[in-house]
Amino acid sequence: MKLKQLKALLYKETANLRYNGQFFVMIILLLFFYAILSLEPYPSWMFLVVLTLIMLPLQMQGLLLAEEKEQQTWRILKEQGVYLYGIALVKAMPLFVITCVFVFFISIFSGLGFVTSLFVCIFITPALLVMLSIGTIVASYATDKIEVGIWEGPIIIIFIALEIMREFLPRDASFTPLGLLPNYQFYEGLTLITHQPTEAFLSHFIYFLLWAAGFVFLAAYVLHKRKHTF
Repeated sequence: MKLKQLKALLYKETANLRYNGQFFVMIILLLFFYAILSLEPYPSWMFLVVLTLIMLPLQMQGLLLAEEKEQQTWRILKEQGVYLYGIALVKAMPLFVITCVFVFFISIFSGLGFVTSLFVCIFITPALLVMLSIGTIVASYATDKIEVGIWEGPIIIIFIALEIMREFLPRDASFTPLGLLPNYQFYEGLTLITHQPTEAFLSHFIYFLLWAAGFVFLAAYVLHKRKHTF
């Protein structure tokens, strides 16, 4: 796919998001949850970051790609040399940027400094790629947006179950097999970002980079195998 085509598709996708009702519903829901959680004396900014990762990149990537599948626009675009990978990338890029902006302001309003907030945005990048990849995989197997919601429901339940498990883990769980759970490593990394950023990037960040590489490869493989459904 040529750079001009990528720019044109990216501009079109960004413009379409402004009129996407599901996108605005998701944003309103996020702001509602932020407002509710801010009523707590000491709201967990890390939980808000996790909530943002689940609601924006995971759900919206699946919905946007499923919408593309329903409209069957790729069947026309591929005649112009546009790859399906390019379509998935164009869907993911605005969500990537918007999620980082949300996370940055969550960090700022939670009292973290400017530089620390930037570190948080960099640190979540692999986890963000994992969420976008899961959304891509779900959309590849779903036939429409309704089915995307059905598929993503159990995935969200799994994330909630992992979060409940993390809450009951002892503080020294990092030395046990349970300490290898992705959400435990994610929270540990975010905790270290505030006072030991080097340690966070040398251990937990690399851990999630490996997860991200695996999921991105899997998403590309599934897209290739399921391209006939688009």
